[in-house]
Amino acid sequence: MTVVAALAKPTYASEYRILVTAVPGSSSYTTGGFAVTVPLRKVEFALVGSAGGYVAAINGISGNTVTIQVFQSNSVVGTLVEVAAGTNLSSVTFPLVVVGY
Repeated sequence: MTVVAALAKPTYASEYRILVTAVPGSSSYTTGGFAVTVPLRKVEFALVGSAGGYVAAINGISGNTVTIQVFQSNSVVGTLVEVAAGTNLSSVTFPLVVVGY
């Protein structure tokens, strides 16, 4: 077995928690991503899945808040570009997995 990542023991809890959820996109997307606050004290690791033709990525973690950045295909060049500011993504639900305490 290969160890991909090792997490230090949490400071405030005796064990880690894994939260598996789905979060709706922002109704008015902000450049750099939209923030999602989860019911944990601190997030150590997060994964977000793509949905609705959009590709999502974790852009940052601060405390119990995860920032999700969203991209879409640029059909002219075939590369991914960030969704334009102000785009309504509220009808798209992104799967989110968070590890924290």
